[in-house]
Amino acid sequence: MFIIESFLFKTKNHKGNPDLLVNIRSYEQIDINNLDSLYLEGAITILYYNEVFLDTGQWDLVDQLYLYFTEALIGVKETGKSVFGFLILLLKFSLSGNNRNMCM
Repeated sequence: MFIIESFLFKTKNHKGNPDLLVNIRSYEQIDINNLDSLYLEGAITILYYNEVFLDTGQWDLVDQLYLYFTEALIGVKETGKSVFGFLILLLKFSLSGNNRNMCM
């Protein structure tokens, strides 16, 4: 089972400090007046049966992180496979569809 959570930095002056990441479920802790509306930085955590695929150490523009995954899933649907990477994070993901209902 997948568990996916989203985090935002409390402030735009975070300097990559993971202690300043807040789960979006606790959005009241985020100072929206001190965020950069063009560059919304944060992280996504992805666990698959307790195996970590992404953690808060791999932060970036959070909307872009979701866009990469969305485009990859579209690629799997269209061609049966997709490979993408996070250039800044030096991570590479490879997804393949075994059938219409499963993606690995």
